[in-house]
Amino acid sequence: MDKKIISKLINKEIKELILHETRNNKNDIRYTYKCITDKEEYYLKMHSNIFTSIDKINSIVMVIEKYNSIGIYSPKIIKQSNNQYASLVKYEGLDFVVWIEEKAIYEFQLKSTDLRDDFALYIGKVSTRLKVFKFNYKSPYIMFEPYIKSDIVDEYEEYLNKVYNLFIDVSEVDKEVLEYVYKAFYEIRDRIKNDYQKLPSSVFQCDLQNGNVLVQNDKFIGLIDFNLVGREKILTYIINELAYQESKAIGNKWTSDEYIMFHVNEFKRRLKLVEKEYEFNNMEVNIINDLYKAIIPYKFYPLTEIIGYYKMNDFEEVNYRLLWMKRIIDIDLKLL
Repeated sequence: MDKKIISKLINKEIKELILHETRNNKNDIRYTYKCITDKEEYYLKMHSNIFTSIDKINSIVMVIEKYNSIGIYSPKIIKQSNNQYASLVKYEGLDFVVWIEEKAIYEFQLKSTDLRDDFALYIGKVSTRLKVFKFNYKSPYIMFEPYIKSDIVDEYEEYLNKVYNLFIDVSEVDKEVLEYVYKAFYEIRDRIKNDYQKLPSSVFQCDLQNGNVLVQNDKFIGLIDFNLVGREKILTYIINELAYQESKAIGNKWTSDEYIMFHVNEFKRRLKLVEKEYEFNNMEVNIINDLYKAIIPYKFYPLTEIIGYYKMNDFEEVNYRLLWMKRIIDIDLKLL
Protein backbone atom coordinates (compact mmCIF):
# COMPACT_ATOMS: atom_id res chain seq x y z
CA MET A 1 0.00 0.00 0.00
CA ASP A 2 1.32 3.43 -0.95
CA LYS A 3 2.05 5.93 1.85
CA LYS A 4 0.46 8.73 -0.18
CA ILE A 5 -2.86 6.87 -0.37
CA ILE A 6 -2.89 6.28 3.39
CA SER A 7 -1.83 9.87 4.10
CA LYS A 8 -4.80 11.01 2.07
CA LEU A 9 -7.14 8.69 3.98
CA ILE A 10 -6.12 9.97 7.42
CA ASN A 11 -5.32 13.50 6.27
CA LYS A 12 -1.87 13.32 7.88
CA GLU A 13 1.56 12.73 6.42
CA ILE A 14 2.80 9.18 6.99
CA LYS A 15 6.47 9.17 7.95
CA GLU A 16 6.81 5.40 8.17
CA LEU A 17 4.62 2.55 6.97
CA ILE A 18 5.22 -0.96 8.31
CA LEU A 19 3.39 -4.10 7.22
CA HIS A 20 2.40 -5.41 10.65
CA GLU A 21 0.37 -8.51 9.80
CA THR A 22 -0.97 -10.30 6.75
CA ARG A 23 -3.26 -13.20 5.93
CA ASN A 24 -3.52 -14.47 2.40
CA ASN A 25 -6.03 -17.29 2.16
CA LYS A 26 -7.99 -18.06 -0.98
CA ASN A 27 -11.10 -16.07 -0.07
CA ASP A 28 -9.80 -14.10 2.89
CA ILE A 29 -7.02 -11.58 2.29
CA ARG A 30 -6.05 -9.18 5.07
CA TYR A 31 -3.34 -6.60 5.62
CA THR A 32 -2.60 -4.58 8.74
CA TYR A 33 -0.22 -1.63 8.46
CA LYS A 34 1.36 0.32 11.27
CA CYS A 35 1.21 3.98 10.25
CA ILE A 36 3.57 6.40 11.98
CA THR A 37 3.08 10.17 11.72
CA ASP A 38 5.06 12.93 13.46
CA LYS A 39 3.16 12.52 16.72
CA GLU A 40 0.92 9.46 16.53
CA GLU A 41 0.63 5.84 15.48
CA TYR A 42 -2.37 4.21 13.83
CA TYR A 43 -3.23 0.80 12.48
CA LEU A 44 -4.74 0.63 9.03
CA LYS A 45 -6.63 -2.57 8.27
CA MET A 46 -7.58 -3.83 4.82
CA HIS A 47 -9.83 -6.86 4.37
CA SER A 48 -11.07 -8.53 1.22
CA ASN A 49 -13.51 -11.25 2.27
CA ILE A 50 -17.21 -11.95 2.63
CA PHE A 51 -17.17 -11.23 6.38
CA THR A 52 -16.25 -7.55 6.14
CA SER A 53 -18.29 -4.67 4.76
CA ILE A 54 -18.48 -0.93 5.23
CA ASP A 55 -21.81 -1.36 6.99
CA LYS A 56 -20.32 -3.87 9.42
CA ILE A 57 -17.41 -1.54 10.25
CA ASN A 58 -19.91 1.25 10.94
CA SER A 59 -21.77 -1.12 13.27
CA ILE A 60 -18.51 -2.14 14.98
CA VAL A 61 -17.84 1.54 15.73
CA MET A 62 -20.99 1.58 17.85
CA VAL A 63 -20.09 -1.71 19.58
CA ILE A 64 -16.66 -0.35 20.49
CA GLU A 65 -18.27 2.80 21.90
CA LYS A 66 -20.59 0.64 23.99
CA TYR A 67 -17.76 -1.56 25.26
CA ASN A 68 -15.77 1.51 26.30
CA SER A 69 -18.82 2.93 28.06
CA ILE A 70 -19.12 -0.16 30.29
CA GLY A 71 -15.45 -0.18 31.21
CA ILE A 72 -14.02 -2.55 28.59
CA TYR A 73 -11.35 -0.57 26.79
CA SER A 74 -11.02 -0.85 23.03
CA PRO A 75 -9.13 1.43 20.62
CA LYS A 76 -11.55 3.46 18.55
CA ILE A 77 -11.97 3.38 14.80
CA ILE A 78 -11.28 6.89 13.55
CA LYS A 79 -12.98 8.82 10.80
CA GLN A 80 -11.12 9.16 7.54
CA SER A 81 -10.66 12.35 5.55
CA ASN A 82 -13.97 11.67 3.76
CA ASN A 83 -15.72 11.75 7.17
CA GLN A 84 -16.44 8.00 6.93
CA TYR A 85 -15.23 5.20 9.19
CA ALA A 86 -14.52 2.82 6.30
CA SER A 87 -13.75 3.06 2.60
CA LEU A 88 -13.68 0.71 -0.34
CA VAL A 89 -10.23 0.69 -1.97
CA LYS A 90 -9.07 -1.17 -5.07
CA TYR A 91 -5.70 -2.83 -4.42
CA GLU A 92 -3.92 -5.54 -6.40
CA GLY A 93 -7.07 -6.02 -8.46
CA LEU A 94 -9.31 -6.68 -5.46
CA ASP A 95 -11.81 -4.59 -3.49
CA PHE A 96 -10.71 -4.02 0.10
CA VAL A 97 -12.67 -2.54 2.98
CA VAL A 98 -10.24 -0.18 4.71
CA TRP A 99 -10.49 1.33 8.19
CA ILE A 100 -8.10 2.92 10.67
CA GLU A 101 -7.80 2.22 14.39
CA GLU A 102 -6.08 4.03 17.21
CA LYS A 103 -3.03 2.41 18.76
CA ALA A 104 -3.91 0.52 21.96
CA ILE A 105 -2.67 2.22 25.12
CA TYR A 106 -2.32 -1.04 27.08
CA GLU A 107 -0.11 -4.11 26.71
CA PHE A 108 -1.19 -7.40 25.17
CA GLN A 109 -1.81 -10.54 27.19
CA LEU A 110 1.20 -12.81 27.55
CA LYS A 111 0.68 -16.53 26.96
CA SER A 112 1.70 -17.17 30.56
CA THR A 113 -0.99 -14.86 31.98
CA ASP A 114 -4.07 -16.73 33.18
CA LEU A 115 -7.13 -14.52 32.69
CA ARG A 116 -9.86 -17.16 32.82
CA ASP A 117 -11.53 -15.67 35.89
CA ASP A 118 -11.34 -12.19 34.37
CA PHE A 119 -12.89 -13.48 31.15
CA ALA A 120 -15.80 -15.02 33.06
CA LEU A 121 -16.53 -11.67 34.71
CA TYR A 122 -16.16 -9.87 31.36
CA ILE A 123 -18.61 -12.28 29.72
CA GLY A 124 -21.10 -11.73 32.52
CA LYS A 125 -20.86 -7.97 32.14
CA VAL A 126 -21.31 -8.01 28.36
CA SER A 127 -24.16 -10.52 28.67
CA THR A 128 -26.05 -8.09 30.89
CA ARG A 129 -25.11 -4.74 29.38
CA LEU A 130 -25.42 -5.51 25.65
CA LYS A 131 -28.42 -7.84 25.78
CA VAL A 132 -30.70 -5.26 24.16
CA PHE A 133 -28.00 -3.51 22.10
CA LYS A 134 -29.00 -3.45 18.44
CA PHE A 135 -26.53 -5.39 16.28
CA ASN A 136 -27.59 -7.52 13.33
CA TYR A 137 -24.46 -9.51 12.50
CA LYS A 138 -24.10 -13.17 13.46
CA SER A 139 -21.43 -14.72 15.63
CA PRO A 140 -19.20 -17.48 14.18
CA TYR A 141 -20.44 -19.66 17.07
CA ILE A 142 -23.98 -19.62 15.68
CA MET A 143 -25.99 -22.85 15.84
CA PHE A 144 -28.79 -24.18 13.63
CA GLU A 145 -27.93 -21.87 10.73
CA PRO A 146 -24.78 -21.17 8.73
CA TYR A 147 -22.45 -18.31 9.60
CA ILE A 148 -21.69 -17.68 5.94
CA LYS A 149 -24.49 -17.55 3.38
CA SER A 150 -22.65 -19.89 1.02
CA ASP A 151 -22.54 -22.62 3.70
CA ILE A 152 -25.37 -25.10 4.13
CA VAL A 153 -25.09 -25.88 7.85
CA ASP A 154 -23.41 -24.45 10.95
CA GLU A 155 -19.75 -25.18 11.72
CA TYR A 156 -20.48 -27.89 14.29
CA GLU A 157 -22.52 -29.94 11.82
CA GLU A 158 -20.14 -29.21 8.95
CA TYR A 159 -17.10 -30.66 10.73
CA LEU A 160 -18.98 -33.58 12.25
CA ASN A 161 -20.11 -34.56 8.75
CA LYS A 162 -16.53 -34.27 7.52
CA VAL A 163 -15.36 -36.62 10.26
CA TYR A 164 -18.21 -39.07 9.72
CA ASN A 165 -17.88 -39.23 5.94
CA LEU A 166 -14.10 -39.56 6.21
CA PHE A 167 -14.19 -42.38 8.77
CA ILE A 168 -17.29 -44.42 7.94
CA ASP A 169 -15.49 -46.71 5.48
CA VAL A 170 -12.17 -46.88 7.32
CA SER A 171 -11.73 -50.31 8.88
CA GLU A 172 -9.41 -49.10 11.67
CA VAL A 173 -12.03 -46.70 13.06
CA ASP A 174 -14.38 -47.89 15.81
CA LYS A 175 -17.69 -47.69 13.93
CA GLU A 176 -19.83 -48.27 16.99
CA VAL A 177 -18.45 -45.19 18.74
CA LEU A 178 -18.47 -43.17 15.52
CA GLU A 179 -22.15 -43.94 14.94
CA TYR A 180 -22.92 -43.19 18.59
CA VAL A 181 -21.45 -39.67 18.57
CA TYR A 182 -22.94 -38.95 15.15
CA LYS A 183 -26.45 -40.01 16.18
CA ALA A 184 -26.18 -38.27 19.58
CA PHE A 185 -25.40 -34.95 17.89
CA TYR A 186 -28.74 -34.88 16.10
CA GLU A 187 -30.69 -36.28 19.04
CA ILE A 188 -29.42 -33.57 21.38
CA ARG A 189 -30.04 -30.81 18.86
CA ASP A 190 -33.56 -32.04 18.16
CA ARG A 191 -34.20 -31.99 21.90
CA ILE A 192 -33.08 -28.39 22.41
CA LYS A 193 -33.91 -26.71 19.11
CA ASN A 194 -37.27 -25.15 20.01
CA ASP A 195 -36.16 -23.73 23.35
CA TYR A 196 -32.79 -22.71 21.94
CA GLN A 197 -34.35 -20.10 19.68
CA LYS A 198 -35.87 -18.37 22.74
CA LEU A 199 -32.60 -18.04 24.67
CA PRO A 200 -31.33 -14.52 25.43
CA SER A 201 -28.41 -13.19 23.40
CA SER A 202 -25.84 -10.43 23.57
CA VAL A 203 -23.07 -8.93 21.42
CA PHE A 204 -19.62 -10.48 21.87
CA GLN A 205 -16.20 -9.79 20.38
CA CYS A 206 -15.82 -13.56 19.72
CA ASP A 207 -12.03 -13.80 19.46
CA LEU A 208 -10.40 -13.90 22.90
CA GLN A 209 -6.93 -14.92 21.79
CA ASN A 210 -3.78 -13.50 23.38
CA GLY A 211 -3.09 -11.08 20.53
CA ASN A 212 -6.50 -9.45 20.98
CA VAL A 213 -6.56 -9.16 24.78
CA LEU A 214 -5.24 -6.07 26.57
CA VAL A 215 -4.00 -6.11 30.15
CA GLN A 216 -2.95 -3.74 32.90
CA ASN A 217 -0.93 -5.18 35.78
CA ASP A 218 -1.76 -8.70 34.53
CA LYS A 219 -5.49 -7.96 34.70
CA PHE A 220 -7.93 -7.91 31.80
CA ILE A 221 -8.63 -4.34 30.72
CA GLY A 222 -9.85 -4.51 27.13
CA LEU A 223 -9.89 -5.90 23.61
CA ILE A 224 -8.88 -5.16 20.06
CA ASP A 225 -10.04 -6.74 16.80
CA PHE A 226 -13.81 -6.88 16.54
CA ASN A 227 -13.79 -8.49 13.08
CA LEU A 228 -15.76 -11.51 14.33
CA VAL A 229 -18.08 -9.58 16.63
CA GLY A 230 -21.62 -10.89 16.53
CA ARG A 231 -24.89 -11.35 18.34
CA GLU A 232 -24.94 -14.76 19.97
CA LYS A 233 -26.93 -16.77 22.48
CA ILE A 234 -25.31 -16.02 25.81
CA LEU A 235 -25.00 -19.68 26.79
CA THR A 236 -23.54 -20.65 23.42
CA TYR A 237 -20.89 -17.98 23.73
CA ILE A 238 -20.09 -18.90 27.34
CA ILE A 239 -19.66 -22.60 26.53
CA ASN A 240 -17.56 -21.94 23.44
CA GLU A 241 -15.31 -19.29 24.93
CA LEU A 242 -14.75 -20.66 28.41
CA ALA A 243 -14.16 -24.15 27.00
CA TYR A 244 -11.55 -22.73 24.64
CA GLN A 245 -9.81 -20.94 27.50
CA GLU A 246 -9.75 -24.16 29.55
CA SER A 247 -8.28 -26.14 26.67
CA LYS A 248 -5.55 -23.51 26.26
CA ALA A 249 -4.71 -23.73 29.95
CA ILE A 250 -4.30 -27.53 30.09
CA GLY A 251 -2.67 -28.01 26.69
CA ASN A 252 -2.89 -31.44 25.07
CA LYS A 253 -4.24 -33.11 28.22
CA TRP A 254 -7.84 -32.03 27.64
CA THR A 255 -8.97 -35.38 26.22
CA SER A 256 -7.74 -37.47 29.16
CA ASP A 257 -10.15 -39.08 31.65
CA GLU A 258 -8.68 -37.04 34.47
CA TYR A 259 -9.29 -33.75 32.74
CA ILE A 260 -12.84 -34.38 31.54
CA MET A 261 -14.27 -33.87 35.02
CA PHE A 262 -11.59 -31.30 35.84
CA HIS A 263 -12.79 -29.32 32.83
CA VAL A 264 -16.42 -29.66 33.91
CA ASN A 265 -15.67 -28.54 37.47
CA GLU A 266 -13.57 -25.59 36.32
CA PHE A 267 -16.33 -24.61 33.92
CA LYS A 268 -18.89 -24.74 36.76
CA ARG A 269 -16.65 -22.59 38.93
CA ARG A 270 -16.41 -19.95 36.24
CA LEU A 271 -20.15 -20.02 35.66
CA LYS A 272 -20.39 -18.81 39.26
CA LEU A 273 -18.16 -15.88 38.31
CA VAL A 274 -20.36 -15.11 35.30
CA GLU A 275 -23.32 -15.06 37.71
CA LYS A 276 -21.75 -12.16 39.60
CA GLU A 277 -22.61 -10.02 36.57
CA TYR A 278 -25.40 -11.95 34.84
CA GLU A 279 -28.48 -13.82 36.10
CA PHE A 280 -29.36 -16.97 34.17
CA ASN A 281 -33.06 -17.48 33.54
CA ASN A 282 -34.94 -20.76 34.04
CA MET A 283 -34.74 -21.73 30.39
CA GLU A 284 -30.97 -21.31 30.41
CA VAL A 285 -30.68 -23.41 33.56
CA ASN A 286 -32.77 -26.16 31.97
CA ILE A 287 -30.95 -26.25 28.64
CA ILE A 288 -27.30 -25.73 29.57
CA ASN A 289 -26.46 -29.40 30.23
CA ASP A 290 -27.64 -30.51 26.80
CA LEU A 291 -26.14 -27.46 25.14
CA TYR A 292 -22.74 -28.23 26.68
CA LYS A 293 -22.92 -31.73 25.17
CA ALA A 294 -24.03 -30.33 21.81
CA ILE A 295 -21.01 -28.01 21.64
CA ILE A 296 -17.95 -29.33 23.49
CA PRO A 297 -17.37 -32.60 21.57
CA TYR A 298 -18.31 -31.02 18.24
CA LYS A 299 -16.27 -27.84 18.29
CA PHE A 300 -13.91 -26.99 15.46
CA TYR A 301 -10.64 -27.79 17.23
CA PRO A 302 -11.45 -31.31 18.57
CA LEU A 303 -12.80 -32.40 15.20
CA THR A 304 -9.97 -30.92 13.15
CA GLU A 305 -7.47 -32.60 15.47
CA ILE A 306 -9.16 -35.96 14.92
CA ILE A 307 -8.86 -35.42 11.17
CA GLY A 308 -5.20 -34.54 11.69
CA TYR A 309 -4.53 -37.85 13.46
CA TYR A 310 -6.36 -39.68 10.69
CA LYS A 311 -4.03 -38.10 8.12
CA MET A 312 -1.07 -39.35 10.19
CA ASN A 313 -2.60 -42.87 10.24
CA ASP A 314 -2.71 -42.70 14.04
CA PHE A 315 -5.93 -44.65 14.47
CA GLU A 316 -5.29 -45.35 18.12
CA GLU A 317 -5.53 -41.61 18.76
CA VAL A 318 -8.51 -41.27 16.41
CA ASN A 319 -10.45 -43.90 18.34
CA TYR A 320 -9.36 -42.48 21.67
CA ARG A 321 -10.71 -39.07 20.72
CA LEU A 322 -13.97 -40.49 19.41
CA LEU A 323 -14.31 -42.24 22.75
CA TRP A 324 -13.59 -38.92 24.48
CA MET A 325 -16.51 -37.41 22.56
CA LYS A 326 -18.75 -40.26 23.74
CA ARG A 327 -17.67 -39.78 27.35
CA ILE A 328 -18.58 -36.08 27.20
CA ILE A 329 -22.00 -36.96 25.79
CA ASP A 330 -22.59 -39.54 28.54
CA ILE A 331 -21.62 -37.34 31.50
CA ASP A 332 -24.35 -36.79 34.07
CA LEU A 333 -24.13 -33.00 34.23
CA LYS A 334 -25.59 -30.43 36.56
CA LEU A 335 -23.90 -27.20 35.52
CA LEU A 336 -26.36 -24.71 37.02
